[in-house]
Amino acid sequence: MKSIPILLLLLVFAIAAACAAPAFSAAQSVPLALKFTPGETLQYDVTFSGSGNVTAPGADLAVLGLRGNLTVVQKVVEVLPDGSGRLETTIPRLEVDVTLADHQARFSFVGGRMRLMADGKESSPPDTASLQNIPLLMTPITFTVAPDGRTTGISLADQQLLGQLSQVIPQLDAAQMWRSSDPLFPSSPVAVGETWRRSARYLPFGPQMPIIATISHTLDEYTEKEGMGLARISGFADASLAGSQQLNAPGGVSVAIPELRETITSTEFFNTTKGQLVRGDYDVSLRTRFAVQAAEQSQSGRLEARLRVSVQAR
Repeated sequence: MKSIPILLLLLVFAIAAACAAPAFSAAQSVPLALKFTPGETLQYDVTFSGSGNVTAPGADLAVLGLRGNLTVVQKVVEVLPDGSGRLETTIPRLEVDVTLADHQARFSFVGGRMRLMADGKESSPPDTASLQNIPLLMTPITFTVAPDGRTTGISLADQQLLGQLSQVIPQLDAAQMWRSSDPLFPSSPVAVGETWRRSARYLPFGPQMPIIATISHTLDEYTEKEGMGLARISGFADASLAGSQQLNAPGGVSVAIPELRETITSTEFFNTTKGQLVRGDYDVSLRTRFAVQAAEQSQSGRLEARLRVSVQAR
């Protein structure tokens, strides 16, 4: 009878050893790449919350609060010969709560229905006909994404929308806002502990107001369990606006942005077997100063905010 506890102890150790995920040797390297399967549907739940201070033009300093959640659905409509996937992307659910000083507002889009609340009172949303072409909510955006993470193409169901956005703010390159010519992953396998860095130049406000970013990632850990490889990757990005040109909007209104800086600290878990993100946690810090000029009058404002974002694959 005394041997039974010993047998049980050995059994526990055997089960623990079988279930343990062996650490990947730092001397070995891990290939990191996105993978796509035709017809596959990817779904992510996103939650976010944050707070900050904002000074709107002509107003006093106010405390800002933000909280919400959304669902992103991506359907792989095609896989190209180079492994790139064409992802038809929609946001079928979005809920946002905003507080600014003593005021509260809520926006929701669930089941194709949009609702607007302000200080506890519901407002009538725009008519359905005017909402049919809202990108992501009412109409999908199709992104072409390479295995290394570059976004190489974008298309909308209504191709005139990009042109309409550019007409509202001439300097705004709506297509460039979604496009990234820089890879997320290096071209060769990465060893545990290795860091890869890159610099990027984005032109969402036109060539006169580029955003310069420096980005680094480190493969902190890699484990294998039940035929699945899981990589834990930490990252840091620092982006700032270069240039001080103005954005001109209709009605003689112009907006100058003398300062804009954003930093992002991230931890991501990546399934290397399937080539898909499992989970990502992101801490975002934003600081900006701006000035609005209209009718020969100029008023300045500023915003400082911190945001926590979590992305979980279903």
